[in-house]
Amino acid sequence: MCGRYRLSRRKQVVEEHFAASGEVRWGLIPLRAKDPFVAATMINARSETAANEAGIPRLAEFRRLIVPADGFYEWQKTGRTKQPYCFEVDEGMMFAFAGLWTQESKEPIE
Repeated sequence: MCGRYRLSRRKQVVEEHFAASGEVRWGLIPLRAKDPFVAATMINARSETAANEAGIPRLAEFRRLIVPADGFYEWQKTGRTKQPYCFEVDEGMMFAFAGLWTQESKEPIE
């Protein structure tokens, strides 16, 4: 999965397109984490290895969501530099990535 994505639509347009509302914080904070900063490091989970990550199998079973986007970035390394390239679907149409959610509290997943 990409490490960066783009969503350039207004909140109201996104909510209407996906028939949803609300705002969330980006990044998954594991229940075992003592520092919320760890959320910045937990933005991607690969389908091949997610089943082995602590807590993710339960989240994948009960706490799924979509992450709206209208573009994503991949980098091409040339020598010591990286060139970002933005990819779109159907000339900028909105799409969504699969995601997981959890509450900020230390309550166990039901």
